[in-house]
Amino acid sequence: MPCSYPNFLGVGWLLDLFCIPYYTSSFNRTAAPGAPRDRSCGRLLCYLPLVACVATCTLFTVVLGLPSVVHSTGLMDLEQRMAGTGGNPYVILGIDREADSEEIQKAYDAQLREVESSQDCKAEKNGKACRRKKKDLKKALDFAMKKQGKSTTGTTGTTGTTGTGSTGTSRDSTKARRAKRRAKPKDKKDPIDQWFDQRRPEPRVDV
Repeated sequence: MPCSYPNFLGVGWLLDLFCIPYYTSSFNRTAAPGAPRDRSCGRLLCYLPLVACVATCTLFTVVLGLPSVVHSTGLMDLEQRMAGTGGNPYVILGIDREADSEEIQKAYDAQLREVESSQDCKAEKNGKACRRKKKDLKKALDFAMKKQGKSTTGTTGTTGTTGTGSTGTSRDSTKARRAKRRAKPKDKKDPIDQWFDQRRPEPRVDV
């Protein structure tokens, strides 16, 4: 049995390593003198680190590389699943994966105008087919912008403009409300002190 040394930062394992000859000689004293030697444990200890390394590398390769293999072979469109669209988001926008944010926004504006001029939207502007196409376009835009590290919160309306229109109006109104709050006189007195002042009895006046 190994000595019960404290295993602080591997000190116990290091002491066990140096004590292995003592452990084996102590165990072999109880064996018969003519008993054959068994070297299976030594082979197992040599094979075990190699097997552990191979198993770990295989696991990491499968976990990290399997999605890329599945996507590249065409078995499953992971970009479509991640975007939640009816097709590949880059195909919907008609752009390459290396496109920058400006190209993505221009492609979205062009595709949105094309959708609005389609028969589905002309026949019924708020119809199911028209809304589905616009929703797919918006999801594709969000996915492509997220890949570029950009935000699409400024994209408004059906014209695809960013930072203008209703967004600029909302920002102006927000600034006006903040300025109005800052212009209000603030009562610097603590509300708790005001409550105690109200509860404090009036001074007695002797006539």
